[in-house]
Amino acid sequence: MDVDRPAQLLQPLFVPRKTMTGPGPSNMSPRVEAAASLPPLGSFQLHPESITIMNDVREALKYLFQTNNDVTLCISGCAHAAAEAVCDNLLETGSSVLVGCNGLWGERFAEMASRKDAKVDKLVKAPGQVFALSELEEKLKVVRPALTFITFGESTGGTLQPMEGIGPLCHRYGSLLVVDGVAAVGAAPMFMDRWGIDVLYTGSQKALSSIPGITPISFSNAAWKRIVNRKTKVRTFLSDIRLLAVLWNCIPDANRGYHHTPAVALLYTLREALAELVEEGLEERWRRHSECTALLHKGIEILGLELLVKEPVGIIQTALNKTIVCLYRMLITNIDQILYVYQTN
Repeated sequence: MDVDRPAQLLQPLFVPRKTMTGPGPSNMSPRVEAAASLPPLGSFQLHPESITIMNDVREALKYLFQTNNDVTLCISGCAHAAAEAVCDNLLETGSSVLVGCNGLWGERFAEMASRKDAKVDKLVKAPGQVFALSELEEKLKVVRPALTFITFGESTGGTLQPMEGIGPLCHRYGSLLVVDGVAAVGAAPMFMDRWGIDVLYTGSQKALSSIPGITPISFSNAAWKRIVNRKTKVRTFLSDIRLLAVLWNCIPDANRGYHHTPAVALLYTLREALAELVEEGLEERWRRHSECTALLHKGIEILGLELLVKEPVGIIQTALNKTIVCLYRMLITNIDQILYVYQTN
């Protein structure tokens, strides 16, 4: 052989079991872990069980997002793939985009949009700060963007952006509203339709406690109309939402069609993670995360540290983001010790 067998692969794989206290991935329940080892199924043409699983996921995502959008599905890939899909489908050369940047994820979206030859304007705030409606409106008046991007849970700054009023404000100036909900959806209240959000995506590995690599996303009727009425073809076949909507049977009276084979094990685990969410109920899930967040914040204060985010309304409500929320010029990782200190005082 020209290349020898790699000796390290002759050893069994060992992955230690750790308590994950970073912004994600998070620990999975035994039920979700077990789903990853279920037998693989092929695409829907061969296995009706696959159709059932995909339909289950779609209905659960509508509940998670609190939306009735038909075009609600999953992107094969991490949340970066969802952000790329948003840019691919809603932007054309010269499209104007307003990006709220108060951490890494706004900067990352701005970079993606610029690579699609869009005209990008930024509204910049320091990490740990959120955007006021007045600030957004002032920028919207000047830029008049086709698309406005906001991060709901900015894990690199620890902020939870208040969303009420932003959707109608964007629509008043002719802009669609895109929201990165990766680090917060499932842990903090989210009402996609009520708040006028046009595109929302979240991570499977954060508050949903599943495996990364598959990303839930939903498009409003206005966003879908923008996609359908594009002047040019979507440049990337894999992220073409019109094709993915057929795969996921999102289009009424349209036959489900093949696009690609999803990672079936990730569908299994996401389905079970969503089932646990449905069984617990959104209100209880939100309450539990809020309670854990308050407990952590109290422990941080007992240690004599300060939260980067000063206003409680702007603090991300997720225990899964607990190492990032507690920045005081350092990253706190020994969360178990912090909680122990709090509980024994």
